[in-house]
Amino acid sequence: RDDDDSDALDRSFACGGLRYVEPYRRRVRVRVSKRHEGAFRDVLVNQVSKSEFAARNSDDVDAYWATALAARRVRCVIDALRKMPRGGEATEEMWTEMGVEHLDEFVPAGTLLEIERCVHERCVADAMPEIVFECEKTGLVVVEKPAGVPVLAGAAPGWQGYGNLAALTSALRRRRAAKDDAADETRRTKRARATGDAGKVWAVNRIDAPVSGIWLPAAAPAMAG
Repeated sequence: RDDDDSDALDRSFACGGLRYVEPYRRRVRVRVSKRHEGAFRDVLVNQVSKSEFAARNSDDVDAYWATALAARRVRCVIDALRKMPRGGEATEEMWTEMGVEHLDEFVPAGTLLEIERCVHERCVADAMPEIVFECEKTGLVVVEKPAGVPVLAGAAPGWQGYGNLAALTSALRRRRAAKDDAADETRRTKRARATGDAGKVWAVNRIDAPVSGIWLPAAAPAMAG
């Protein structure tokens, strides 16, 4: 499956006391640093691979990128800082697909790389969190964390994935909101006018994965900061 807007419960299934997330594809972006600019081959090995895109063994790294480039899963915006001095999203015309024939080309600092990778998340305990209380005034949510489920889990660089407490709690809140909206026309109208993700939560504190206890996420990133 490709990565989309589905949530942790859509993506996962329980089997034998464990919860598994179905493999999915996700695009991850990396900006080339000044220290790592150089031949495209060196950028992939020295900067991108060290961000856990590939195995640490050098032979595995070479094989990984050979496969990714042959499948056209890597593209870039050369000198993105100059082309987009005010930031923003790159247009499709700016992107260049990279293949094995580009390995020796010079890639300057500021180049934006986008890699499509298949993500295989580790399984976690098949135990669902329980939302104990939500404070509408402060935006804090009180959650009973089960043992064996990490609060956050780095599934890919800059991406926490679906098999974690934050993702599962967000999924539960979305379902509860949808149920409330279906029963309340006024609530549904207000939510339709609202912006952002009504269910997503952000971590305020963390608890080790093997430990159970009270976890406090927030309903907005500003509240978590």
